[in-house]
Amino acid sequence: MFCIKFKISLKSPLIISGNDKTEVNLNCLDYIPGNIFLGMAAGGLYRPNGSNDSEILDYFHNGNVQFGNAYLSVDNEKSKPIPAVWYKNKGEQLDTGIYFYHQLKDDTNIQMKQERNGYFIEKDGQFTIINAQKGVVLKSAYDSKKRSAESGKMYLYEYLEAGQTFIFEVSAYKKEYLENLLPIFKGNKHISKSKTAEFGAVYFEQIGGVVQVDEIAPINLAKDGNSFVTIYAKSNLAFINDFGAFTWSPTALDLGFENATINYKKSQLYFDKFHTRNGKRKTHDGDRLIIKKGSVFVLECNEKTTIKNSYIEKGIGVYLSEGYGKVMVNATFLDSIKKESITYYDWNDVKNPSEEEETDDTNKNTYVLVFKERLKKEKEQQKIYTSVRKFINKHIELYKGISSSQWGAIRSLVYRAKRTENPNKSVYDSIFKYVKDETNTNKSGYILHGRMGEKWVGNKRKALLEFLEIELKDAKGKEIKKTMVTDLNIEKLLLLSIEFPKRLKE
Repeated sequence: MFCIKFKISLKSPLIISGNDKTEVNLNCLDYIPGNIFLGMAAGGLYRPNGSNDSEILDYFHNGNVQFGNAYLSVDNEKSKPIPAVWYKNKGEQLDTGIYFYHQLKDDTNIQMKQERNGYFIEKDGQFTIINAQKGVVLKSAYDSKKRSAESGKMYLYEYLEAGQTFIFEVSAYKKEYLENLLPIFKGNKHISKSKTAEFGAVYFEQIGGVVQVDEIAPINLAKDGNSFVTIYAKSNLAFINDFGAFTWSPTALDLGFENATINYKKSQLYFDKFHTRNGKRKTHDGDRLIIKKGSVFVLECNEKTTIKNSYIEKGIGVYLSEGYGKVMVNATFLDSIKKESITYYDWNDVKNPSEEEETDDTNKNTYVLVFKERLKKEKEQQKIYTSVRKFINKHIELYKGISSSQWGAIRSLVYRAKRTENPNKSVYDSIFKYVKDETNTNKSGYILHGRMGEKWVGNKRKALLEFLEIELKDAKGKEIKKTMVTDLNIEKLLLLSIEFPKRLKE
């Protein structure tokens, strides 16, 4: 099987809702599910009337191409979900000692607590515990008729903070399938909820090339008597029983083992219902019963036990195309870990780089760079807000003839441009570009063609250009400015299109 890795950098907050059909979405996932990447691939490759049917099945339906979950990463090292059998002393952290639940004796008399959340990165015998950074925001529904917030409808969202990085893999049995996906997972994209608002902007980049994945190593089973085998779920698992229904009680055969028994007393499993929605039909499908990532099965094996290696290698259960079914058998981190090898990474430990001398090692630290980027972004946002406020106060009377819908159209064009490969050029072309064509003036930008151009003539257009410092040609084709569109000017224009309608209503 061939595999390729991609890294996702969050350029803006990201909402991955873990629950549906509720006004309080305080359950943002701490990872990016593989079905999102499957949907992106389908949008770029699915051609029902012109594609080979067998390729369509391979890409999107039968599991021959698998889009894995994206988990947190540090320095291009992908994390794994913390196993459900990791326990710690109650009131303490894992770095004071790990207890493996499946290894405990019945007479163990220790107050322990399960480590339910987070991820770990294993490198050179060291384990780094990391948790996703989240925030909460309150939003209101939008009344399209009144062009204002809809009364009485407020929504609370939890989101993944910008600046974090995630890594996911795509696996396939044909190398050319992965090569066809490279243009899709490249550059600036928008994913998940609220793509037209301030959420969902991400940047894709490839890590390395296409590599062939080794088959799973042989597993030593008991020759005499019974022995235990552990199965760790790297991703969510879903199983169908003999009656065609979802089940939370798979058999050992479902896990790839014949003549074995699941020891549920020693196993530690997380259960959940997964809400699905069909974007094409714009409706919700039936809920899935899933066994969540991080769960650990313990199997009792004997001399008659056999393993279906090829089945486990491809993935167990159903929905393999969406990244389900990834497991590890007898993982070493379920056996023994020294407490000295465990460290926690806390975002609050990152110091302000301006307070200390920068070194090469500091510059290489991913989280220091993220912190510096945050400080820079906050300063830019404050600068933008101040300049926009001054502009509105100065020109409030000048723009009274520009309606809220016209500002809304500009705002929509800016949002649309930000989702393109070259946002600066897209803003320029869609709003400000002048094309001299007497037969079809619609080729010009929004504020230059048709009736809209008539409303923006004179000082309205001139004041906006001076504020944004954007290169433009007037109606006679003469250059006015030579400064091209910049990221800073795009943010100015976006905030201006949001705040001006509010001031005009006051």
